[in-house]
Amino acid sequence: MVDTKNIFKKIGPIIIAAVLCLAGGATAQDWLTFTSFKNVRRILAVGDTAYIATSGGLLVVKDFESPWPEKFTNINGLGTIDVSDVIMDADSQLWVSGDGRLVKFRGENSTQYLFLDNEGETFNLHRLVDDGDSLWVGTEIGLVLFSKVNDGGQIQDSYSLFGDLNPEPDVYDVLLTDDSIWLATSSGLAVADRSNPVFMKSPSNWTVFGVNDYPELGSETVNCVINFENEIYAGTPAGLFQLDRGAGDTSFVAQDFGRGGDITDLIVEYDTLFIYSDSGLAVLKDGVITARATPGLSSAPVTGIRMGTTPRDWYVHWVGVADGGVYAGYNGGTYVEYVYTGMPGNNVTDVTVNKYGRVTAVFGDLPAAEYEDGVWTVRPVD
Repeated sequence: MVDTKNIFKKIGPIIIAAVLCLAGGATAQDWLTFTSFKNVRRILAVGDTAYIATSGGLLVVKDFESPWPEKFTNINGLGTIDVSDVIMDADSQLWVSGDGRLVKFRGENSTQYLFLDNEGETFNLHRLVDDGDSLWVGTEIGLVLFSKVNDGGQIQDSYSLFGDLNPEPDVYDVLLTDDSIWLATSSGLAVADRSNPVFMKSPSNWTVFGVNDYPELGSETVNCVINFENEIYAGTPAGLFQLDRGAGDTSFVAQDFGRGGDITDLIVEYDTLFIYSDSGLAVLKDGVITARATPGLSSAPVTGIRMGTTPRDWYVHWVGVADGGVYAGYNGGTYVEYVYTGMPGNNVTDVTVNKYGRVTAVFGDLPAAEYEDGVWTVRPVD
């Protein structure tokens, strides 16, 4: 019998709680992983299925009413729980990015590609963008070009110098236009001609927009960048801005919605741009921004997706909120939480197991919760 309680007390605060099954031997098949899928980074819709990238792994939901979503973590396909993005490429192949790994996702038979720096250490991946036979990967130490076809998949090149921006910035978002590549980074916005990726190695081939030259941005960090209605928009912790390349002058025009607030995601769906921020949700169409009511959400939306294959099918809007889980709104009505997202949080500070095998965990400043029949139930504090 494994003393699970003492194992956790020795570990202390942890990101992931992994325990041995109480029955049977300590083989690889006996390991279970308990994580929280409430911290949502990105949502991908494929037909009626939602693929949700979270700090606790990949959550796959085919039925909003079902208590049994598919959960992929470090032990059944991903090699990590810290997932940042999920995309589908032009060949209908799913790709998942996470802490130190790019995953060609095929469920438990997925292929993992390690990303190592010059010291042999893994580093975080933030964003994935498909480009034919390649993927552009935004990471915590710059930009990586990954070949999907060479030797079954391999890193083809990397880029860490963009004009006079700080070297090796976090690349949070990547935008491809007909002939250019745009990067939203921790040091500003950068753009280069991508027709010959070799030339992108030279810092002089990048045009950059940093807060020192463009103080109206309000922050050196750019969270996201999008091309919509033939305009470039950048989202920063200080608001949403439209790039204006007027006659002989370049500037960023602050948009009314979210002014001074943190823009967390910009997603184009058909003819509409969805704007997610700590100020709420808004949409942009024909140059007009309209705020959207989000009744039922526990906190501000950080990302989301509309389910359906045509605008006429847009009756379900899936939303991830800040550290609060996943919600769905039907026909613009009240948003309802998807409650089957695992533990309340990933900061596990203590765990106990009673004689009946029932697990109870404490999560920092969150209430304790019990695990029973596949569901974590928060217990009120008397």
